[in-house]
Amino acid sequence: MMLKQKESTDTGKTKKVVLRIKTGTGTRTLTLKLKPSQRDYQTLRSYGSSPQSQDIFANIFQGGAAVQGEGIRTGVLTPVYGMQPANQGLATAATAATMTMRTENPEPEEKPAGIKVPEISEHVDILGGGETTLEELRALNIKYPLIPKQPKEGERVFAYAHIFFDRATNEIIYNVIEPPLDANLKKLVVDVKEYAQQKIDVNFAQVRKREAIVRLDEIVEKGMNFFKILNRENREVVKYYVLRDFIGLEMIEPILNDRSLEDISCDGANIPLYVYHRDPRLGSLRTNVTFDNKDELDLFVNKLAERCDKIISVSHPLLDASLIDGSRVQATLGSDIARRGSNFTIRMFTEKPLTPVDIIKFGTADLRITAFLWFLIEHAASVLICGGTASGKTSLLNVLSMFIKPQMKIVSIEDTPELRLPHSHWIPEVARAVISETGRVDMFELLRESLRQRPDYIIVGEVRGKEAYVLFQQMAVGHPGMSTLHAENFQKLVDRLTNPPISLPANLMQNLDVVIFIKRIRQERRYKRRIASVTEVIGYDSNTKLPVTNEVFVWDPKADAYVVKGNSVLLKKLSESTNMSEDYIQEEIRKRVKILKWMVDKDITDYKKTGYIFNIFYTAPEFLLQRIGNLW
Repeated sequence: MMLKQKESTDTGKTKKVVLRIKTGTGTRTLTLKLKPSQRDYQTLRSYGSSPQSQDIFANIFQGGAAVQGEGIRTGVLTPVYGMQPANQGLATAATAATMTMRTENPEPEEKPAGIKVPEISEHVDILGGGETTLEELRALNIKYPLIPKQPKEGERVFAYAHIFFDRATNEIIYNVIEPPLDANLKKLVVDVKEYAQQKIDVNFAQVRKREAIVRLDEIVEKGMNFFKILNRENREVVKYYVLRDFIGLEMIEPILNDRSLEDISCDGANIPLYVYHRDPRLGSLRTNVTFDNKDELDLFVNKLAERCDKIISVSHPLLDASLIDGSRVQATLGSDIARRGSNFTIRMFTEKPLTPVDIIKFGTADLRITAFLWFLIEHAASVLICGGTASGKTSLLNVLSMFIKPQMKIVSIEDTPELRLPHSHWIPEVARAVISETGRVDMFELLRESLRQRPDYIIVGEVRGKEAYVLFQQMAVGHPGMSTLHAENFQKLVDRLTNPPISLPANLMQNLDVVIFIKRIRQERRYKRRIASVTEVIGYDSNTKLPVTNEVFVWDPKADAYVVKGNSVLLKKLSESTNMSEDYIQEEIRKRVKILKWMVDKDITDYKKTGYIFNIFYTAPEFLLQRIGNLW
């Protein structure tokens, strides 16, 4: 092979060099862009061992110039041996770079062989699909109970949620309606609370325990008798507010009872709280709940930390913890680091996790994608779910985990408990923050130790650091895993995994089977969560240092529909390794489509019932399909 410098142009900041490469099979042109200031001390690669090629590369890289490429095929340069010692020093100190080789008659790349994803006739209408008109939004007037959440017949409701369109501000408002307090009742509430504080003898960090609630109820009754509150209506109102503030979380307690919400956000004192509603028409809503001053908000943030069994202070002003019901709390105390003062966000824990039926009905996935993922996970595929903040990664992780066979041993590792699975053979583990110098148990340690438990499936709530290396190593030796990561496209995924703090060797990425990108968008006056793409990882390119991928499904935003982009290479590999025919695999996916469609029609959204149905399918699939056929 012979290299010859064809032309050179200097633009000041970069230098462009075009090389003509003559080989036995033809002539190629190599275009290089040089950045003299950029260094990363990687190595070079020689495209020819002749003195001419060595001298050309030595001259190109004088001064530590960097090479960047544009075009078709990208490779990473490796060491050039045989140079003169002076040139070797220059080349080694130079940055490694990517380059592009443009071939005059390039050979077309072969597409990887795959199995066609089967066509299906079943269809599900998306819940709330279509455009929400301004007239529909203006007509919104929703009211439902918060305390108690499910009142019995004749039982008094003390707190309601009222969602309506405010024509004055042209926005949808979330109002909390509670019994009104005049000046006299406000004073009585304060008096009874002070009386209770003097008499109380329970630990309010654990106050939701029944015995503590019963004890407080007795004290409040005595307090109302002491202050001669005789009117039944007044007694009920005073008791409600005292119990709300002691047992609950004061003014936000009614909102915490609303499980149709995803988040509660307080941005500072004298600023209305905002909530994020699960109804796609609503999204982020301003409330009528406000902390009136900085001191009141600071006291509340301290109470919030106490309820999480944590401490927050001026010296340690950040809180990342969980309430006793599993809701995730992030809070900041003080104005020295938060310009608008103390603030907090509560990510609500749902008692009813999403199921496959939910994501199909909401349009997050369709029947075919869900059945396809079900089949792969059933056959031990490793899956990584990627997306931005609040895109629904953890919810989708919980849904896909339900497809794991019930007899398999699952170990899940999280920093905050969010997963809820119907499997009995499941060990959920949660990282522990620093309690003492020797008390920290992080996700890396939990994951490393969990491998001794011989899990069949490992689930990591979110990979952020060195635990990713352990997870991917286990995938490499045949232990399937699932996790989530903050990344909005494949390039950002590679960057996050291969750079600090994760620093995963790029070749380990080939141990993944499926990467799912999910996003949250606002479209047609409503919020939507959609799987943007389902991509298979089918190998690793040692030249580009990147995984080789195959996109199977993509979301078409114009049609709000999912499109099959290509054949599935993973299904082909599965066929070859298990001797399952292409027709058999396609029929198995159709069976799962049929089951999912029946579950959607029957509105089976309870996660325990979902687990029960999957259990029947794995033990007696033909029986279940026959029953579905008879019941349809």
